[in-house]
Amino acid sequence: MKNPQQIGLKGRTLREIKYLISKEIFNDNGYYKDNKDFDIFFNKLGEKTKQLEIFSHFYYFICQPYKNDEIRDELRLVGITSLIEGMMQKVEFKDFFQWFESDYKGVNEIKDYNKIKEEYLNKFGATKKVKFYFEKYVLEEDKENLFKCIKPFKNNKVFKTFDSIQKIASFLYKMRSDFVHKARMKCLCPKGCSVACIVVNKKPYKVNIGMQEFMKIFERSFIAFWQKQI
Repeated sequence: MKNPQQIGLKGRTLREIKYLISKEIFNDNGYYKDNKDFDIFFNKLGEKTKQLEIFSHFYYFICQPYKNDEIRDELRLVGITSLIEGMMQKVEFKDFFQWFESDYKGVNEIKDYNKIKEEYLNKFGATKKVKFYFEKYVLEEDKENLFKCIKPFKNNKVFKTFDSIQKIASFLYKMRSDFVHKARMKCLCPKGCSVACIVVNKKPYKVNIGMQEFMKIFERSFIAFWQKQI
């Protein structure tokens, strides 16, 4: 992806910068390379253009896809999951205490809080938003690539393929949460390595996809999301 100088952001207004960055994300992935085609798509979004520009601007300067390895994987993953949560705000949400009072009414003793917390997150938390996003907007060929590249260790015997894209989304979100809430550094397959073994939530996983490739998968899903907003 082009850097700010190559796009020509210097001296532009903030609105112009956001527009040019939005266009660059689409152009770099092979969409609407003719300015007229992008403008037709852009105008069809109506009031949603403001959200497209806000999220594009956030992705470009927080995740900095125009750089190689200067930004840590963890920070990029946090940025991407934050974007997904922002775009999926309309997904059903219920406050934890509201949910607990309705589903566990009359329960006076909690033996496994982590299990209850995971149940809530799967139903109404940010994890649900990320799972829904992966299921609906990640391209089918990219899903297949993720299945090949991220595998959990099953039954202490062999690395097996995930049986759903939602479980891969959950794995990535756990990586993000370990970094944000537990100060644990977790990265995908580092540059120069063909495969990496990482431990998330005390479980080993084999990973042979790097952050640069994962960001391209996200960018294509990002484009698919906005194309479906028309």
